[in-house]
Parts: sequence; C-alpha cells; structure tokens
Amino acid sequence: NYTHIMDVLQSVAVILHDFSAYQWLSDIDIFSLILSAIVHDLEHPGTNNPYQVNSSSPLAIRYNDIAVLESYHCARAFEVLHALNMGIFSGLTVDQRKYVRKIMISAVLSTDMTTHFSLKDEMDALTNRVFADPSKFSINEEGRVELPEKDKLTFIKSVLHICDISNPSKPWEISKKWSDLVVEEFFNQGDIEKRQNLPVSMNCDRLTTNQDELSINFNDFIVAPFFFSMARFLPKLLSVCKILEANRASWNNMLVQRLTASGVPNVGEVVAKWELRTSAFVGKLKELEDSILVKPVEPQS
Repeated sequence: NYTHIMDVLQSVAVILHDFSAYQWLSDIDIFSLILSAIVHDLEHPGTNNPYQVNSSSPLAIRYNDIAVLESYHCARAFEVLHALNMGIFSGLTVDQRKYVRKIMISAVLSTDMTTHFSLKDEMDALTNRVFADPSKFSINEEGRVELPEKDKLTFIKSVLHICDISNPSKPWEISKKWSDLVVEEFFNQGDIEKRQNLPVSMNCDRLTTNQDELSINFNDFIVAPFFFSMARFLPKLLSVCKILEANRASWNNMLVQRLTASGVPNVGEVVAKWELRTSAFVGKLKELEDSILVKPVEPQS
C-alpha cells in the first residue's frame, strides 16, 4: 500500500512536470494535489468498498455505505495531520487552508471507482470548453493558465484518478508486477468473502478470473478511455497511450496462448472476437492521434 501511494505520488509529479499539467494550476493547487496523492489510500485495509458494505464493516457503518474507504482515507489523513501538529499548513491563511482541505476531500473522494465515468464526462466537457476558444482563458501572475475554480477541481480530480489507475500505462516490467499484486489482493479478498459466505466481488474469484482477460478489460473499458480523454487536454500523454497499446498487446498474446492451449470449443471464433477488440482499440488510438491538432495553451512569458 505504501509503495502504491509512492507510485501514485511519482506519477502525479510526472504528469505535472513532464506532461505540462502544472501550467493549468496554481502553486496552492499543486500543493493540494500532491498532498491528496500522499493520503489517497491511507491505511487501506486491502479489501474494497463492496466488501466493506457487504460485510457491514465498522467503516461501512460509519460512512453509511457511501465511498467508504475514500471517506476514511481523507478523514484519517486530517486526523494524523492535526494529531502530529506537523505545521504543514502553517504558512497558509485561513481561507487558503479551507481551500486546500476542499481540494483534498474532493480529489480523494474522486478516486472512488463509482465516480469514474461521470468524472470522464466532466473532463471531456472541460476539454471541449477550453479548446473551443482558448483566448477566453488568461495567464495569471504565476505564468499559468487561469481556469475557473470548478474547472480546476475537475482537472485536479482527473489527474489524481488517472494516476491511481495508471499501472497499465507503465513500462511492461513495472506494469506486470503491479498487475500481479492487484490480482493477488483481489483473490485474497475473494477467499475471505467465500469463508464469510459473502457475495464474491467482481474479479475476485481465483477460480473464474483470468489475469490476461481482466487486464484487457480494465484497459479497454476503464484506463484507456480516461487516458484518451486526458490526452486531448494534455497532448504529450499520447506517448503514454502508446504504452497502453504495447502492454495490451502483451496481455492479448498471453490470452490467445491460454485459449489455444485450453482446447475450448470453437477456439478460433473466440480468438477472432478478441482480435476484433484489438482492432477496435488500435482504431480508437489512431483517431486520438489524428484528433490532437490543437496544441495546449502555453504560458506567456
């Protein structure tokens, strides 16, 4: 869990710096985003929200079954910050402290996967507004683009969320290790659910879940669409989308080999359906590449 938090923090730093996300945010926005990355999974128990709710855990009862873990991570973070009296907010005004807290709560809650699709819609709408008429957005005293607060919040939430689900976008050696760890955590939860006679959560049954198929589905329906959306706003992310394609090809090769070796009926037809999925993915990536015609607004000197 600690390693995951550091991975997400490092990913946020890369998107801010290497992919120029910093130019859309103020210093206090960046401060809030970095803190959010550090605390976003604080004291994660290794089981997900459906398990918390189905088991009527103390956390589910405390947070009324709504964004259970995300609510806990954020509340616990502020408990720790206050208890340790770290003074990390001591240089801020009262209004700035309220602003940082607001950003952190919103960003951490946005890592709840139930918000994934609505957040993507918000990010798409933001991109359409910004690039429809870039001249409407001024450059602030920090030399960065001035977005309305609501739009900045959408962008901050999107950056944290995309980093939280970014394992498939890392080089294959790293991505595969993360996938192994995630699957292990899922299967451990499934074992617990079986022992407790609870419904086994999606992708958590080690007897029916295949890592290659799970990884391709996660890429095609969750990760890639969000990265494609973000790449429209941060065109430099196109290079990362191509890593998604390469990793997807590795998983697809593993899937085809497994299916071929399994001797399932009509294996040729099954494989052909997966190849159609591959062609569709490649086509969407090509559409994205062709559509990135508008360069991001560059700060004025």
